[in-house]
Order: sequence, then structure tokens, then C-alpha cells
Amino acid sequence: MPGTEADGVVWADVIREVAADGSVLWEWRAAEHLDPEDAVLQPHYWREHWPLINSVHPLDEHTVIASLRSVSAVLLIERGSGKYTLLADRATVAQQHHATPVGDGRILLFDNGTFRTGESVTYSRVLELDAASGEIVWKYQDSPREAFFTPYMGGAQRLANGNTLITEAAFGRIFEVTPAQRICWEYVVPSFTEYPDPATAQVFPGVSNAIFRAYRYAASEIPWLSA
Repeated sequence: MPGTEADGVVWADVIREVAADGSVLWEWRAAEHLDPEDAVLQPHYWREHWPLINSVHPLDEHTVIASLRSVSAVLLIERGSGKYTLLADRATVAQQHHATPVGDGRILLFDNGTFRTGESVTYSRVLELDAASGEIVWKYQDSPREAFFTPYMGGAQRLANGNTLITEAAFGRIFEVTPAQRICWEYVVPSFTEYPDPATAQVFPGVSNAIFRAYRYAASEIPWLSA
């Protein structure tokens, strides 16, 4: 689509691992390994930024997992060669965030649900995928499903007790669910404000209590606060 670039240029993401001194230890350039014909932007996206990698995490010493929001895909990237395996595509996820290994060869992610394939109702869910097959082995979604939805941001953290902490970002809601999908704790951010940056305020107008992501820490992880 001519005219949808940023000043005639399409900017592609780069993943880098850096040492404490700032030197680059490893690098993966999307433009060198991804084919735009395979990793296709969803139709509503302009071509100024591709493929919009919004989370990166090492799966093991040889593999990195990356979430590609604007093409609705999750990749397993081989560090040595740069080759990738498609773990999930838009048949499974839609504009997802925060793909994170949780052990036992499984990946937890926040599936936003914006422009979900084959669906006219927008809803979010949290998925746990088998890293070998991409099969959904656990999920959380609300009932009715549209009651839980954030079109952007969001996250999911597997807790030590086996529960999952979920950030419904756009609406400032943080809640914890059990493996049986029962909500056992909930908090809604009470503070609402406008974005101070005029350019951002044009994209996200009005007041909001949005929160990008939340994590829960055990007291043993933050001893300097409990002393």
C-alpha cells in the first residue's frame, strides 16, 4: 500500500543481547530472516513498523522466543543460525503480548484478541502453549468472553503457587486466577489521568487508568523492603 510507510521507509525490528558494558553479544534482524510475504502485516496496520516485536525472552541457551504483535505471531528463534520456527500464528493469537516460558516446555502469553481471525466479538484471553507443538494446554477467558478485553498492552505471570496474575492493561485491572480459572484476587487502579504528551494523547485521548503490566513479588525477592 504505497503511502503507508514512514517517509517512504519501512522500519524493521532488531533483537539484541548486550553485555554489562554495552557490547553486543548476539543480534537478530527481522529484515534478514523474515519474509514479509510470510510474516504479513494485518490489513489495518501501516507499513511504518514491522513486525512490532513486543516481547523477547530466552527459552533456553540456544533458543529465543519472540512475540510479533502486528503480524499476530509467536516465533522460536535459533540463536546460532537465526532461523525461526512458528509457534503460533493468527489462527491462534491476535495482537498478543508477553510470551514467557513457564517451565515444562510451556509458554504463557497474553492474547489480546484485537482483529481476531474469524470472530466478530473482541475478547482477550491468556494462553499456555506447548513449545514443541504450539498446542493450547491451558487457557483463561471470561464468561461472557467479551467481559475481559484489552486491545493493547497486557501481561500474564505464572506465580509460585500455580496461579496466574493477569494485567487487563487498558482498563487498569489486575487479577489472579487459579488453574481452575477461578478469580481469587482483583485490583483496579483508582487513579485516572490524561497522557501529558500531546502526540500520545491524540492516540489515547481522554482520561485513563491504564497500566502496562504488573508483577507479583514474594517477600523473599525484595528483602530490602521488608527489613
